[in-house]
Amino acid sequence: MAKIYVIDDESSIRRLIKMIMEEQKHEVTTFATAEEGLKVIEKEPPDLLFTDLGLPEMNGLELIKIVEERLYSFPIVVVSEITIAEAIIEAFKHGICDFITKPFTPTEIIESFEKCYMSTDTLLKKKKEVISFVEAGKNLQASKLVSRLFANFPNSPVPHYLFALLAFSWNKELAKRHLKAALALDPDYKEARELLIKIDSGDEN
Repeated sequence: MAKIYVIDDESSIRRLIKMIMEEQKHEVTTFATAEEGLKVIEKEPPDLLFTDLGLPEMNGLELIKIVEERLYSFPIVVVSEITIAEAIIEAFKHGICDFITKPFTPTEIIESFEKCYMSTDTLLKKKKEVISFVEAGKNLQASKLVSRLFANFPNSPVPHYLFALLAFSWNKELAKRHLKAALALDPDYKEARELLIKIDSGDEN
């Protein structure tokens, strides 16, 4: 289950995307303005954001630029009536993953989510985010993110490796089990193998 935010000043669009993605068993929170969404993003970033460009006050492109500047790792999908090529190009230039034109079908929303959130690139960004949380001692934030990665990437070794990083300081046997699980999924996973060797050697650093 992924945590999804939707920002759109049209309540019908918010409700429709929320319904589509909740039927896919995801957690969806909606906002009418970029300002409302940004306040929550600052406290707890989503796994993916759907946003319009034509928003009141702060527009969607300004929001996208702020997300880019603050180095958030979640993908952004623009859902908009705006079809001006320059605006679309500018949005992609600042890091959006996909652009959907209104009106849209449920299939377009679902396929865009799968393309953007379930991509290898997104997983690698999430991996970096978890590692930065662990290094900063923010284990609660790291744990929440790893839990979502287990749910959304069940066949990937990465969540097991990241959980092992979390468990390294307080339960090395548990860390070893997850490292072995990571290596069972990918025998060539170098980082998992190196951490397992480190634990077996008794290296505490």
